Amino acid sequence: MKQTLSLIAAPTGMQPGNYVKAAYADASTPATPSLDINVMASGGSWEIHTRWACAQPNSTVSGYTDRFADALAILVPCAQEANWITMGSPEAPVEGILWRADRDGLIRIGAQGLGSVQRQPSPAGWRVKSEYSKGVYTLMWLFPKWENLERFKRCGFAVWQGAQHQRAGLKSVSAGWVDLHG
Repeated sequence: MKQTLSLIAAPTGMQPGNYVKAAYADASTPATPSLDINVMASGGSWEIHTRWACAQPNSTVSGYTDRFADALAILVPCAQEANWITMGSPEAPVEGILWRADRDGLIRIGAQGLGSVQRQPSPAGWRVKSEYSKGVYTLMWLFPKWENLERFKRCGFAVWQGAQHQRAGLKSVSAGWVDLHG
């Protein structure tokens, strides 16, 4: 299943804490307006290719307080009623996987609402191959088994452009869950 997703700026008014709400109140234009995806499933394994434009790649942040890494996350519901924009809730959490341009390896994430993200190592066998060429990132993800992705067949995406000072809740996101039923 190939498609181009239109992304939106994550609503800053929903962010926990007052700083982001005040400092970025006018952040309504997504730094990444679109994301190309190609999703293939076979025998419980998932391969997801993602591609987006990034004019100023940012993968070096160590030792700097004013630099932020480019990143992409894939989010999956853990319950039918899980809400993507609020990062789930205690009754309906979400889980996902995060790639950052400044790190080797993936980070497994789980959340039960805004500001509740927990990080842990990714499951064995989960991997991503990243490439940056001519202003475009391409990531090829492989998930040998992801129970909630297989169960609900939907996911959400978030993209951070580090050169645009995007981090945490400052990001471009899919406008809702993306149905992967084909």
